Amino acid sequence: MKKLIKKAFPDAFFLIRRHKKLFGRFPSITNPRTFNEKIIYRMQHPLPSFSLMADKYKVRDLVESKIGPNYLIPILWHGNTFTIDAYESLPNEFVIKSNHASGTNLIVKDKSLHSFNSILKKTNEWLAMDYDKVNFEKHYKYIDKKLIVEELLKDDGGNIPSDYKVHVFRDREGNVRKFIQVDYDRFDEGGFGHRRNLFDSSWMKINAELAHDNNSFDEPKPGCLDEMLRLSEDLSMGMGYIRCDWYIINNRLFFGEITLTHGAGTEVFSPDIVDYEWGSYWDLKSDLVV
Repeated sequence: MKKLIKKAFPDAFFLIRRHKKLFGRFPSITNPRTFNEKIIYRMQHPLPSFSLMADKYKVRDLVESKIGPNYLIPILWHGNTFTIDAYESLPNEFVIKSNHASGTNLIVKDKSLHSFNSILKKTNEWLAMDYDKVNFEKHYKYIDKKLIVEELLKDDGGNIPSDYKVHVFRDREGNVRKFIQVDYDRFDEGGFGHRRNLFDSSWMKINAELAHDNNSFDEPKPGCLDEMLRLSEDLSMGMGYIRCDWYIINNRLFFGEITLTHGAGTEVFSPDIVDYEWGSYWDLKSDLVV
């Protein structure tokens, strides 16, 4: 029945209904004002370049052309189907992910705990997923599905590094504003330890929450912050908004991915005014073909 309803009604119906449930108000679709309303607008009006930027494999060429190859995480294998030969060729630690969706990744810290068949089953499930239909993010439809295996990044203590996600905005006057989102323990089992802090471009902590509780630990200012912000702005050229993700190992930056529709327009700010503030920094007409 659910599938029949989805087929009978346009995506906008469900996006409006979901937004009302999450935010307590109906979104403005024709004249979006808030950050999340503009995410919804972009989901429904993608440019051809969006698929390239969201493709976790092809975006590497874009990154290399704009900022060079030194920021890319080394790839150990890629292909359309996971094979026993690929499995046997991989080291004891690695990360395997799909290029066409969010949340489709597996961190392998000990290969002996992950059989070939278990990884094959999981990756086949990823490849069978039409991710554009999950949250109605249309630009994912045009990504050729692929699997990627990357080196596992770890800090000196053997821990998975925190995520640094730089939100880059351009307003109609061409002013650029940047905010940094730091995610902690995102890959904990069950996700119950996931915390998140927000900072401005001078590394002042913002008194707000975005979908997750704040971390009581105040992350020290990264030594490579200025470089991270500069590179994020370089990668955002021609766009009114992008989120550029990074990892830091021994003060060295590694590019993660580019996200164009953060949280699929579902992540609630507290206080709510921040949703309007971030929306005011984003001029939708600044999106060009990259």
